[in-house]
Amino acid sequence: MTIHLRDETLVPLAVCRHALDNQFPEFEQRLPHAPRDPHGWFNVLGEIVIGRPCNGTRFTRIKHAAQAKDPTLSAEAIERYALLQAFQITLPRLSSLPVPDAVKSLFHKLCIQIATGERRWRSQSDEISEHYAEAVMMATLRYFFAGELSFEIGKVARSWLAKTHPFDLPQLLMEIVEKYEGFGPFIRPHICRWRRNTFCLQKHQYERSLWLIAKTVAMQPAIKGLLTDSWLYSTEVGETSPHLAWFRDFYAERGGFIVEMELADPNAGFLVGSTARRRLYAEKKFHPRQTIILWSRERMLEWAAAHPELGEPETEDGSAFPPPPAPPTAVSEPTDHLQRPIQASTRRLRSGQLTLIRATRFLEKCPRLYLSVILLAPALSAATCATLLVGVWAAIPTFTLAFTIMWLFQYFFLQ
Repeated sequence: MTIHLRDETLVPLAVCRHALDNQFPEFEQRLPHAPRDPHGWFNVLGEIVIGRPCNGTRFTRIKHAAQAKDPTLSAEAIERYALLQAFQITLPRLSSLPVPDAVKSLFHKLCIQIATGERRWRSQSDEISEHYAEAVMMATLRYFFAGELSFEIGKVARSWLAKTHPFDLPQLLMEIVEKYEGFGPFIRPHICRWRRNTFCLQKHQYERSLWLIAKTVAMQPAIKGLLTDSWLYSTEVGETSPHLAWFRDFYAERGGFIVEMELADPNAGFLVGSTARRRLYAEKKFHPRQTIILWSRERMLEWAAAHPELGEPETEDGSAFPPPPAPPTAVSEPTDHLQRPIQASTRRLRSGQLTLIRATRFLEKCPRLYLSVILLAPALSAATCATLLVGVWAAIPTFTLAFTIMWLFQYFFLQ
């Protein structure tokens, strides 16, 4: 019997409700001030954003109050209960969203695995793990599950402009303004923490997930292309770890626009899993840069159309995608007509080499305040002084000069 997608939604819903009834009987009585319906839990979890501190959110207050009342109550039980409640809202809504059926089916399987306890995460009472935060983002329809990758809809962060080398900034602005006519929306892939094999990421599995993301782009005409940022795309990563060079090369060979920004945070992950990278980092011979990639909608859809084999159905063993077919004879793609990525010179002076005070966190958390304090305020002050001392005609040139000087100062000395 063929099960249609709408019918398939009933299975994870039934499993989630069965888990709530049998594993969490009268659980809401143990959670003071907690929501009493799935909609309430969906809204509470909606305050959690991956990568941001969760202290002060309603969910954290609910969890702490419950554990203060009952110390035997585990943080993981509360977190799992909240997810199961939110899934009851997510699953019916997911069926009508413009994403491929394969993406919906992968999410259905994840719901069942969490409901049955097959997929777990480590949790602490005072912290929310990144695994759980990503599950929350998917449970509240801000992230979508595509196997090796998850993805969201986002925009180019304005703060990235301040992190871009002055020589590369004009090209980035032209790309955003002329080619994409704005900062978004873009589809943003992320390496998924819920993929089956978290120890490695193979190229063919990455491409299969990216193929599903491309199909999502095809279903949503407003999306202008793909936007991604990571230390994995840095030139230094490919030079130090050649087996990772394909991350950058994949986009570079297919018309992607690549530009490197600030030094990647040591906690970003480039020190994990490689003794050589840790040694070179300790010797100050290796420090990759956070790198952004823009890949146009047209190029992305052309690539997906040329590789229909990546859309093969799932295997019976439950894995997200089947094993790759035998590799064909390597054929180099013509790339002369494609836009070449920015090649950052290792000799030119860049951020991180003359830093006086590192204000990167200030820039990331409060970009508008950063730009106002570091750039606009000094420029306006200089323009006002020039107006009083010289005349009105000097205001604009002085403002422009002061703004440029402060821009260069913040790039070279505050990052």
